[in-house]
Amino acid sequence: MSCPDRKTVLVVEDDPLLAGLLENCGDEGYFKVDGTADDGLYYKVVVFPDLQKASSYLQEKSQQVAGVWTDCNLQCCSGLDFAREVKRLFPRMPVVMVTGSEIEGSVAKESGVDLFVPKPINLDDIPLISQSLQMIRKFFQGDQSMVGGLGLLLAEHRRFGWKLLLP
Repeated sequence: MSCPDRKTVLVVEDDPLLAGLLENCGDEGYFKVDGTADDGLYYKVVVFPDLQKASSYLQEKSQQVAGVWTDCNLQCCSGLDFAREVKRLFPRMPVVMVTGSEIEGSVAKESGVDLFVPKPINLDDIPLISQSLQMIRKFFQGDQSMVGGLGLLLAEHRRFGWKLLLP
């Protein structure tokens, strides 16, 4: 299976257990988000434990990255700083923060985070997070109808603390 443009989700996660789960999810490193087996939308997860490697990958392959998923508290530095840097370099790049940290939505939004998802998450959440990235990307490309669809998509998860922080 080949991975078409903008079908990679860049993940920055320093928890080895979660990183391993993400790297091995789905079929041969890909997981299905939407559609049938023949025409489904698939994403590949690329996981980096630190920001330096993630930043290098993003700089080199930004055209292939559908969105960024980062933790807030990484051993090396802050995921909020990384989100800010991603938005500075790529203003339309969707950024999801998946974290166990208590942070205010306004702080996350000011840092460029588009969707806040508190840990713990389960493997069933991964396609939903990735589908959300796809819809946020379409929103940034001018498709305002995505906001309503994204709101409906996330409504079930609001009780778990998921927050949409679009500008």
